[in-house]
Amino acid sequence: MLARDNLYAAHKTRAVAKTATRGAHEAPRNISTELGEQRESALALRPTPEHPLLLDGAMARYVFDYRIPEGALDLEFGTKFPGTFPGDLDSAELRKGDIFLAGAETVSLLANITCLEQATPKWSAFGLGALTFEKYPRRVYIIPAESCKGPRPNGNKTKIWMPKSSGVNQ
Repeated sequence: MLARDNLYAAHKTRAVAKTATRGAHEAPRNISTELGEQRESALALRPTPEHPLLLDGAMARYVFDYRIPEGALDLEFGTKFPGTFPGDLDSAELRKGDIFLAGAETVSLLANITCLEQATPKWSAFGLGALTFEKYPRRVYIIPAESCKGPRPNGNKTKIWMPKSSGVNQ
């Protein structure tokens, strides 16, 4: 019994020491809320009649606090139906001079469906691939449309899809 009590006391002492060095309520940071170096540049961007500024919901929220510049468009609905993102169906949707202002999840999607060569840092909970999250979900990415270079051959498309059980696709 005495050995178990000593082991418990040693464990409790280590736990108290860890809390004291980190702060009482501060948790380790695996996912960061930083916006990155491109935030100030993003705030200065303005759309023109020839070249719209297409931004996603994360940028509308974290960069512009939902007060987006007049004339800015929603990137997530930036192409004709049945597509969603510009460039997922046709490279003609990617007009030279257009600018995408995107968060990490949108950049990952664009890299998956177009030939955009942009990686975003990930964090994996417990080292499991099934529990992978964006490490910097609020980070600002300014992407010229021409850097997407058209749809990725055999890439995932973002077409609207309904399961057969819904009766819509039957």
